[in-house]
Amino acid sequence: MAKKKDFRELVKSRVKTDKKFAEALLREGVDAMLSGDVDTGKTILRDYIKATIGFEKLGAATGAGGRDDGDLHGGDRPLDRRHRDADDRR
Repeated sequence: MAKKKDFRELVKSRVKTDKKFAEALLREGVDAMLSGDVDTGKTILRDYIKATIGFEKLGAATGAGGRDDGDLHGGDRPLDRRHRDADDRR
């Protein structure tokens, strides 16, 4: 678990200090979704959102709730085991 947290902190730090990295991360998430790899795209976009404005601010800005990253994975349902396991492999 510590490695996962360290990686997320590294991504967050890099997004805040490197605009090109942030843009590439966003592009990669969108491209993954458009090419049919929706789970990977959601995971990348979740990391991007957490590293930038966060889900609460995004939800407030869009009127979509934004209680947590479970919303990105399917609305009101909690993040299911399949997605949690996919996140752990990253």
